[in-house]
Amino acid sequence: GFKEMSVNMTKHVLFCIKYILEMQDSDPQPCDPPINNTATCVRNQLAVYYDNKWGGLVTGWYDRFAFDYCEGCDNPEGYNPFSNYGNAFYNDHHFQYGYVVKDLAWPLYLINVKGEDLGLTPGQVKNLTLQALAYAREYGNPDPVADPFFTFLRHKDIFDGHSWAEGYDYSGRILTWVNQQSGGEAMNSYYAIYLLGLALNDSNVRDWGRIQTALEMVSIRTYQLLANETEKQSQIPTKEISKNYRCLSILFGNAVSGATYYGPNPQFECGIILLPITPITRELIDPAWAGATYDWLQFHLNKGGVCVYPNPLNMSQNPCGGSYGPYWWGNEFACCPTNVGFPNNQWRSYPDWFPFMYLILAMNNTKEAWQNLQISDPTKPTPALPFPYLNSYGNIVGYQQDLSRTVALFTVATHPQPTKASKTKYSINIV
Repeated sequence: GFKEMSVNMTKHVLFCIKYILEMQDSDPQPCDPPINNTATCVRNQLAVYYDNKWGGLVTGWYDRFAFDYCEGCDNPEGYNPFSNYGNAFYNDHHFQYGYVVKDLAWPLYLINVKGEDLGLTPGQVKNLTLQALAYAREYGNPDPVADPFFTFLRHKDIFDGHSWAEGYDYSGRILTWVNQQSGGEAMNSYYAIYLLGLALNDSNVRDWGRIQTALEMVSIRTYQLLANETEKQSQIPTKEISKNYRCLSILFGNAVSGATYYGPNPQFECGIILLPITPITRELIDPAWAGATYDWLQFHLNKGGVCVYPNPLNMSQNPCGGSYGPYWWGNEFACCPTNVGFPNNQWRSYPDWFPFMYLILAMNNTKEAWQNLQISDPTKPTPALPFPYLNSYGNIVGYQQDLSRTVALFTVATHPQPTKASKTKYSINIV
């Protein structure tokens, strides 16, 4: 039954993340120098250490500016500091540890609130609780005086209301300064703290997470989910938004960008702001914005064509189509490179991101979104979901890896059909 399935899946999650919960028995040691430049040091990137220098949990040691970067460790020769997205110099901690906190909140909720037996001893439950709180404190600490091990809200900019994903290394971005791309991951990191508070029956943790989630949500709506209307002129689209953006994917300290770090495709731009899809996502997306944005995504899809070869619907060669031009060299990557060479092709749409487009639609038209997500045979593509197909490496392409079919269908099936009034007026309301 559903109860047994939930318990078994939770046990599996705990097994998968056990490696980042293990206490290290020694400080990380420096790597040996490479031999004739043919070998590099390989470390366990899941090993987590407390950094006495800056006060944080890091998955690898790296000395960016000097050999005394951290206490009790040395600069590891050959170690790539950008592994784990630069976790070692404090990039993306709220993104990464937010997933950990959310994954730990669920078993603690089953144990503390639902009374389920996950086969853990009282000591193991206590340890799991302390670990969940440690990760939550790492990026969401409310009081650095009472808790001096971690700084106050490590990534949050209280003035702007949203977080910055950048750590302490600005190399290559001197002019643009700090940045954040995935607003959805930031919002969900604080939502995870809220869920942890529910799991622990702790109103302080719960409400702190709720407040930070709301702040992040309002800021994402304000700065990243852009509307084709202004407060005073609701029927007049702003020129730049109409032409370029509905989803402003990257915020910089003194700049903005409508691209992403893997291409400027409109589906990328919107998807990276929204993922991961969780129950809080429906509170973020305004029905009126969703309807207009879906139409905007469809416009670019029809103009740019689909990045897939061969066409999975008829298994014939498909030179991308669309009105940007017939640039095509025989596979989906040459057809649609995302970063170099052929700027027009960067706008073409990738089928594995289509479900994100339909989840946006669901916030405005649940019935149509549900129909677009339906399949009768998981091996046969449909016009709305032109996958699975084989890419040039022979790999099967289906749902984009940040979203599952189960989550997509559950989100649409449990979302009420928006009212007529909410579908036509863009508003920001956080309850």
